[in-house]
Formats: sequence, structure tokens, C-alpha cells
Amino acid sequence: MTALSPSPSLTLSDARAARVVGLARLVRARARLISGLVLLAFVLCHFLSHIFLIVSLPVATDVLHLLMRFWWTEAGTWLLAAALAVHVLNALWSIYIRRHLRFANWELAQLVLGLTIPVLVMLHVASTKLSDRFLGTASSYASVLARHWLVTPWQAPLQMAAVLTVWTHAAIGIHFWLRTKRWYRRWIPVFGALAVLIPALAIAGYVTGGNQMRREIERDPALLASIQRAAHATPQAAAQVRHMVLVGFATYAGLVLLPFAARGVRRFVHRLNRPPQLAHAGGRTMPILPGATVLETLRAHGVPHASVCGGRARCTTCRVEFVAGEPERHTKAEIAALAARGLTGVRLSCQILCDRDMTVRAISRLTGSGRADAGPKPQPVIEPSPEY
Repeated sequence: MTALSPSPSLTLSDARAARVVGLARLVRARARLISGLVLLAFVLCHFLSHIFLIVSLPVATDVLHLLMRFWWTEAGTWLLAAALAVHVLNALWSIYIRRHLRFANWELAQLVLGLTIPVLVMLHVASTKLSDRFLGTASSYASVLARHWLVTPWQAPLQMAAVLTVWTHAAIGIHFWLRTKRWYRRWIPVFGALAVLIPALAIAGYVTGGNQMRREIERDPALLASIQRAAHATPQAAAQVRHMVLVGFATYAGLVLLPFAARGVRRFVHRLNRPPQLAHAGGRTMPILPGATVLETLRAHGVPHASVCGGRARCTTCRVEFVAGEPERHTKAEIAALAARGLTGVRLSCQILCDRDMTVRAISRLTGSGRADAGPKPQPVIEPSPEY
């Protein structure tokens, strides 16, 4: 085994590249958070308006105009469109950059729900916002409720599914954003109550408004034609809306498939150049993932290698002994962590990039340790940012 001593320092270009990568990750994380909060603000305004349909349609219309006033402006429209684009593209990019598609249950649920949202709301957006902006229609609560509950009643359950999907996706994101905040645990009952009440009341208001509209049209059948004339809802506009939706579905399907196709191309190119292999003393040999650490490669191939701290060089439970292929360089974080515990002859698998054929033996095993699982999912890069 090599002695634990600092390796030659990184070149200036390596240091700059590391800073750029770190900055890019920070910007993407902030963009995901800010765009999500913008979309959540819009959703809250929309759902609160729906809740007032429980009172009456005129009251809900007044609340809608009050809460949605900003979102109907040019600035609000562009802000909402930008937030949606950033949020969706960030999700697709996160699929592409993952070295494997093993997800935690909550990650998979949030991703699937998030990718489903545009499909569920596309017809509604096209028949209201886009139609009003480009086709000269004038949507209102009355025209939307009449269309959903009387003209094309299959849209009503679609909209309720959209409400639940949007809200569940948002609730998962909010929970995993705030769970590390010290004050959050005290407020969980409040957040939990709101997480149930807001969508339930919004759907109740939507159903109430639909029933109210149905009763009024049953009393006065001519009211439906009057509402449609006021909304400028012509057959030509409806046909153009259907065309927009078809184009939108095709475009979105292409976008969603793109990162998976790109992953396939990347894997094919990677296999053309035979990757180095990581051999585990348990008898398994696995291809090394590009740019991955030993810990991440083991986890990606189903080896439950322990790492209580999630691969941040804090706990040393991910330590391994090298049988062959040990790299010479050590990160400063690895040297400090091992020195603090007086460990020699071992390495931290979370601090070693797989760049050659390697054979390792696990030192700290999950079996018999009493731990429920191997620990959090490791990050796709060395943390803390490596210094050699």
C-alpha cells in the first residue's frame, strides 16, 4: 500500500475546470429551486381561486382576476414560461447526466409525476392561455367549466388528475427541500394539513362550480351558446387548439425521449472503447462508469457498499483495501478523515475516481453492522470538492 501523503497539486487548468463544474452545479440547483417556487406560486394562485368556487362562481371569478392579475401580464407570462422551461429541461438534463437509472422511491415518484404534468395540462393550457393569446378567444371560468362539464365532460376527471399530480410533485419537492431545516420538523403538521386541504378544497370547488354551471344550463339551455359566443369559442378555434395539442404532444415526447436516446448513444460509444473494470473481492467484476467514484460504481451495480455520510469523507465507513490498481493520489479530505481515526492501509471509496482496472476488498461491511441500509445515495462527483 502506498503511504498517505499529499500528491502533486492540480494544474491551474484542472483547478479552473473544478471551479467551473462546481459553479455549474450550484447554478443548476438554484435554477431548479427558483423555477419550482415560481411554478408553485402560480399553482397556489390558481388553486385558491378554485377553492372560492365553493362559495359561488361570481366570487371565484373576482378572486381569479385578483390572484392571477400578474400572471396575465406580459411579464408574468414570460416569467411563467421561463420557469416551466427551466424546470422541465433541468429534469431532462438530470436524467441524461445520471450514470445509472437506479432511483430512490421518492426520486422516481417525483420524476414520473413531473414528466406527466405537461401531458395532463397541455389541452387546458392550449384551450385557454394559448387560444386567448393567438386565436382571439376570451376564456372565463364560465366557459371553461361549461366546456369541461358539458361540452367535453371527459376533461373534468383529466383536470382533477392534473391537480393531484401537480400538487403531489410539488409537495415531494418542498418536503425534500425543507427537511434539513431545523425549524421544519416543528411545522410538519401544518405543512401536512395544507398539503391535504389545498388540493381537496380546490377539487371540491371545481366540482361545485361544474355542478352549478350544469344546473344553470339545464334551467336555461340557451345559456351554453351565449357563454360560447362570449368566449369566441368557434369550431375553427377548437380545430386549431387540437392541432396545437398534437404538435405539443409530439414535441414533448421527443424532448422526453431525447435524454434516454443520448444515454444510449453514450453507452454505445463507451462500450466501443473498453472501459476499465472494477473487481470486487466478493467475486464480481463490473465496468467502471465514466467519471464515477469507486463507491458510486459499486452502488450502481447493486453492491450495497456502506457509506453512512453519503460519500462526503466524513464517516470512513466506505473504506476499502486495494488488491490491485490503487491510485497514487489522495484528496486532502481523505487524508484528514483517515488520519483522524488512525487508519492506515485503507482508502475511502468515495474519494477515488475509477480511471483504471482496480480490485478492491470491502473493509466495513453492511452485513452484520446493524444498519438498516447502506446509507444515502452518493453524489455524482467527489465531495467535498477535491483538493490534492
